[in-house]
Amino acid sequence: MTTYGVGFFYFTFILRRDSERRVINERAFARYELQRDIIDSLIKSGDNNCIWELRMCTNTFAHLCEVLRVRGGLVQLGRVTIEEQVIVFLNILAHHTKNRSIQIRFSRSGQTISRYCYRVLAAVLRLQDELFVKPQPILENSGKSKWKWFKGCLGALDGTYIAVTPNVADRPRYRTRKGGLRCFGLLKKRWGILRSPLFYPIRTQSRMILACCLLHNFICINMVVDPEEFTPLANNEMAIGEEPLVGTVEPSNEWTEKRDNLAQEMWHDFRRRREH
Repeated sequence: MTTYGVGFFYFTFILRRDSERRVINERAFARYELQRDIIDSLIKSGDNNCIWELRMCTNTFAHLCEVLRVRGGLVQLGRVTIEEQVIVFLNILAHHTKNRSIQIRFSRSGQTISRYCYRVLAAVLRLQDELFVKPQPILENSGKSKWKWFKGCLGALDGTYIAVTPNVADRPRYRTRKGGLRCFGLLKKRWGILRSPLFYPIRTQSRMILACCLLHNFICINMVVDPEEFTPLANNEMAIGEEPLVGTVEPSNEWTEKRDNLAQEMWHDFRRRREH
């Protein structure tokens, strides 16, 4: 009788264990199907969804994944594909989506989201030798009439500021005379993460800003038509608390005088050359 009771208990335990495993496997499969459906809805249903969510067309996205795999060293680990890793990263940059929202949407843990976000970030930064445009300064011995006035210049400063959150000890280094200025360029139109303060570590913030620049260049190179070049920033795309676009900036007396003197010198030189 005792042997029969032990056998019955063991048999019941085996049935319950197998049933629990079956339920777990069914849940895991359902979660996997949900993840695949989300990915397919972004990259297999035409360009509109892909451009809206990821800021690039499906062909450009596929090319980016391949480049990150071959040159950036990005690999699939476990069941998280390269495509899903890149989608999560681009979604964070494009819409400043929080980790918790990504968890709910993709049925992933917060640790998984963070880990693969940093992996993709590192892979994107490995492409900077190819995508980062290094301006050539105007040589000091340049004799060209158009450029000799701007020797040593790299380009024009457009007054674009990106809100970051440095450590308390480092904040004085980030203060500027025009601390409230906001100028929206193509980068801010494309990447929502640049339109509101970042709360990552300051080193990560800097790396994300650089990644936005590199991806912007990648899109410009690989997308035949870039909708962001023709679409103004909508009011509902501005982050809460973001200051409105500044159309004009008050000039300083010092730089106004410097500009006027340079203009006069250029004009007199032009007239002298015309007379000869």
